[in-house]
Amino acid sequence: MSNGSDIAIESSDVTLLAHNLHLVNQAIDVSKATLRNIYQNFGWAFSL
Repeated sequence: MSNGSDIAIESSDVTLLAHNLHLVNQAIDVSKATLRNIYQNFGWAFSL
């Protein structure tokens, strides 16, 4: 049987493994940069 923390980790979108809330901002920045890269790749792929 799972305990409460295992269930919370499985159901969460982001799991912090350190006690630093600034990591949330870094995760958001990385996700924005990733999406920007995906959109740029779509632009290059469909512009040909």
